[in-house]
Formats: sequence, structure tokens, C-alpha cells
Amino acid sequence: MKSKVFIVGHDGLIEQMYQQEGFEITNKIEKADIVQFTGGEDVSPEIYDQVPVKRCGIPDHDRDLFEYEVYKEARGNGQLLVGICRGGQFLHVMNGGTLWQDVNNHGRTHRAKMMTVSGGYIEIDVTSTHHQMMRMDSTEEHELIMWADRLSTYKTAYDKNNDIEWSKVNDPVDVECLIYPNKQTVCFQPHPEYVENGHPCRDYFFDMIHELL
Repeated sequence: MKSKVFIVGHDGLIEQMYQQEGFEITNKIEKADIVQFTGGEDVSPEIYDQVPVKRCGIPDHDRDLFEYEVYKEARGNGQLLVGICRGGQFLHVMNGGTLWQDVNNHGRTHRAKMMTVSGGYIEIDVTSTHHQMMRMDSTEEHELIMWADRLSTYKTAYDKNNDIEWSKVNDPVDVECLIYPNKQTVCFQPHPEYVENGHPCRDYFFDMIHELL
């Protein structure tokens, strides 16, 4: 029997990608094995208790509220939650994480390192369009499984304690993918739907999903 995917909102490329990989698309969340959150606008900084910095994009507050309700329903159903780009950042925030509100050098294809089963890593090209990035600051158990080395030269966020915008320069690791193993959640910032079937980025994405289902 095919695993079923509920795609939050409409994204034709993601729908096509799942169908090419042998999954069935459903428009009823209660019937889904996977709930897939998609890319788009920046997540509202207010959700993770920050104020927007100068280079933060314009969020869609209605979308944030809608997806929060979808998240609660899916969490209650015990389904596998998967986010691509903004979707991954949103799920990270739902698990108590925060975001760098602006980083540079990620609006293009670049190299990333992926963890392997043996504990080592391999490098692949990933398609990246985000200017925000997950920070490894969640109190929930999480695992870094994809990252880029010294790709960004600055990362900007809001310092709540001092009520100022601040930047971190030349941070050695840029987070690309986190997994929350106890929450059945995959936060994937690259775009596997932008590459062809059989591309290493897409293969890695679906390897994770099959392992967690």
C-alpha cells in the first residue's frame, strides 16, 4: 500500500516529486502518513519571541496561524511531519527553536555535508533559496544531519536581552537539516523538488522519510 501525503497548501512541484517517488497525495489530513509543510514567506519572528530585524522578510501572519493549527492536528495524530525550506524552519520553531532572521550566500546552489550511517559524511550539491536559517538552540532533542561549512559570512538575529539587532560573523557551521527523532519531524532547508529524480539531494530526503515512517 502506498504511503499517503497531505501537502499543506498547494505546491505542484512537491506534489509531483512525491508522486514520482511512489507516494499517494491525499487532501484529507486524517488519512495521511506524512504531513508536508512547504516553502514561502519568512516565519513571523513574533512566534519565537523576537522582533523583526531590518532584513527580515515580510511574513504572512494568516499563514502562520493556519499552519499552527495544522501542526497541532498532525502532532495529535502522531503523523510524520516534514518541512521544506520555510516549512522546515516553521517546524523547528514549533519545536522551540529560533531562526537567524537573515544570512547571506544561501540563495543559490551550494555544497553541503550529509551525515552517513557510518557516522561520517559525504558532500553533495543542494538547491538553496532561503535567507533565514535554523539555529541549534531548541531544548527538544534534535540531530544535525546536514550542514554547510563557512558558507555565510554573517547571521543576523534579535538580541532580546539587550533589545538590539546583532550579527554573528564567520560562524563555522550553517544548519541545513535537523531531525527531531522523538517528534517524528524532519526540518529540511534545501529544495529536493527543484532537482530531478535520482539526484543525491532528493535521494537523501526520501531516505530520511522512509527511515522515519
